[in-house]
Amino acid sequence: MDLWKSIEKNLSWFDLSSEVRLQLNDDPKKYEEQILLHSFRNQLRYTGNIVQLVIKREKKYYEKLVDYGRQHYLLYPYHLQDKIVRGLQITQFVYYRRMIIDLISTEKSYDCLPNFTAADCLRLLGIGRNQYIELVNTYKSFLSSIGPDENEIQGLLCDILPSQPIDKVIFEPWYVVRIGSVMLSDIQASTDSERITIDQLIDAEKADDLEESNEVGPGILVKDLDQNIIKGLYLRGLVYIDIPVSCDDKICVPTLEGFVMNRISGDIRENLLYKIFVTADENTSVSELAECLQVDVNSVKQAASIFCRLGFAQKRIGRLESRTQPFQIPISIEESDTLLHTENSVVDANLDSFPSVDDHPQQKKKLVLIFDSTITAYLMMGNLSPNLKPHAVTMFEVGKLSDDSLNSFIFELNHLAPVSEGEAGVYREYALNLRKTIHFLRSQASLDSTDFCDVDLIRGGSLLSLEAETRIRVLRKNYNVVVSLIPSTYEDQQASDSQWPPHLGPPISEANSPWFGFFISCIASNTIQRKQNPSVNVLPTLLITCGTRISRLPLPLRGISRFWLTAWGHDAVVVDSTNFLTTANDMLLSSPVLIQVSFIDNICFLL
Repeated sequence: MDLWKSIEKNLSWFDLSSEVRLQLNDDPKKYEEQILLHSFRNQLRYTGNIVQLVIKREKKYYEKLVDYGRQHYLLYPYHLQDKIVRGLQITQFVYYRRMIIDLISTEKSYDCLPNFTAADCLRLLGIGRNQYIELVNTYKSFLSSIGPDENEIQGLLCDILPSQPIDKVIFEPWYVVRIGSVMLSDIQASTDSERITIDQLIDAEKADDLEESNEVGPGILVKDLDQNIIKGLYLRGLVYIDIPVSCDDKICVPTLEGFVMNRISGDIRENLLYKIFVTADENTSVSELAECLQVDVNSVKQAASIFCRLGFAQKRIGRLESRTQPFQIPISIEESDTLLHTENSVVDANLDSFPSVDDHPQQKKKLVLIFDSTITAYLMMGNLSPNLKPHAVTMFEVGKLSDDSLNSFIFELNHLAPVSEGEAGVYREYALNLRKTIHFLRSQASLDSTDFCDVDLIRGGSLLSLEAETRIRVLRKNYNVVVSLIPSTYEDQQASDSQWPPHLGPPISEANSPWFGFFISCIASNTIQRKQNPSVNVLPTLLITCGTRISRLPLPLRGISRFWLTAWGHDAVVVDSTNFLTTANDMLLSSPVLIQVSFIDNICFLL
C-alpha cells in the first residue's frame, strides 16, 4: 500500500506498513506534512478526514486550505462553501480578488493562472488577459508615487480592482440558493423583500435540525424565489449558489465560450476535469462516468458541478436544441438534396429512437472520428472564419466535439474565407477535407444498414491521456466504430482486446513514414511491371542518402513535371521540375530524401 492510499484510508502512524514508514524515514512529522498536502491538494472536508489528528481546530484547517489554494492558484472549493463562506466569510469573489491582488503585487504573468482558474476569474471579476495587463500597468504607474508602504499598495490594488462580482451572473431554475454569512449591518442595509428572503433561507437551513447532524440544509431552488432579489443578495455576498448534480444526471459539453487558454497546472482536480471533458457523453450518467474513470463518484459530481457553474457543460434535459435545428446551407448545389435528406433522416431517426443509457448489445451506438492537434491548430491560425475559433478551442481543450455541436461547426466550415494561396490555402484545404469527411460519416449514420448513429470527434492526444483500461471502457460503451485520421501507437494496440470496436485507419505510425512509402512504391511498380510491360518503370521512386549532391535529373525521373520530396521528420512537399535540383540539394544537406512522382502524363499521383 502506497503513501496516498494510506492517507485516503485514514490510517494513523501506528497503522502504517513498514514500507510506508521507511518511505517517510520513520518520521511521524513527515507523515503529518503529507496528510496536510494531500488534504489541501484535494480540498478535502475536515469531517471524516485524518487531518483532524494534525489540526485540532476546524476553522484553522479551512483557513490553511484557502491560503494554500490561493497561493497555488487552485479553483475555489465550491463543495466547501458551507464552511468557507459561512465560517470564514470568504466568497468565491473574495478568494479570486485576493489571488489577483497577490499576482499583481508580485508582478507575475497572467499565464501563471491555470486554465480553469483563469476562466473563473474572468467569469466573476471580468479580468482576462488584456484587463490584467491594464491593471499591472496602472499599478506600476502609481507605485513610484506612493512608495514602498505596504498598506498604501494594498489600498491601491483594492481601489483598482472590482468591488463586487460583475453583474452578468445567470441563475438556472434548478440551482440551489443558500444563506451565507449575514451580519446585523447587512440586515439593516437590506430592503423588506430582501429581509423576508433572508429569513426564508435561514429557516431552510435549520430544517430537521440539520445543523446538529453537521449536514447542509436543503436550501431553496432559484425558481421558487425572486431572481432580482437573489441577484442583489448574491452580488453583496450574503447568499451563495450550489449547483446540485446527482448520480443519475447526465451532462453534455457544448462549444466552449469564455475558456482561457493559459497553462495546465497538472493538479489532481484539474486532471479529473480534463478526463471528464473527453469522456462525458449526453447518454452517460455521472455514476457511469465515475465507473468508466474508476474514480469516486463524489469527485465526479463535484467536477460536473464546476463545469455547469463555469458554463462549460449543461445538465441534459431532453435532446439538445441544436441537434433538432434545420441543417445549414449545403456546400454545393449538387450536394443539397443528398445532405438535406441525410440530415432530416438523422433527426427523425434520433427523435424516434435515441439510444438509451443502458449498454444494450443490440442498441446502436455512435461512430468516433479521431483527429490530431494539427487540424485544430490550422482551424485556429488560418483566419478562415470569424466564428470557427470557439470550435477549434473546444476540439483542442475539451478534446471532443459531440454530434450535437456538429451542425454549427459544419455551418462555419461552409462559410470559409476564399483563400487559396500560401499557408492559409493549406489550412483551408484541411478544413474542407474535414468537412467532407464529417458529411460522409453523418450520411452513413442515417442508414439502417449501418450499425452506428451519430458521429463524435475526439482528439487523439486527449484520448491517449486516459489510462489504457479507461480508453477501452469509454470506447466500448459509447461507440460501435472507430475511424482515426492518425496512426495508433504500440501501447494502443496492446491495450485493445477482442471487444475493442472495429478500428478503421492507419494501423501504426510507421505507415506514414518515408520507408513505408518507399516500400509501397516498389511493390506497386514491380506488380504492374510483371503484369504489363517489364521495361517500363511505372512508379519511379528514389531514396537518396544525406549529403548526396544531384547535378542533373536522374534518368528514371526525366520527362516528369512534378515531384513529391519527403525529408525524414518532415511533411512531403511538391516541387516542379524547374525547382527540383535546388530544393532536393537543400534538403539533402540535413536529411535523406525520398523522391516520388506527383504528376506524369496528365495523371496525378496522391502519395
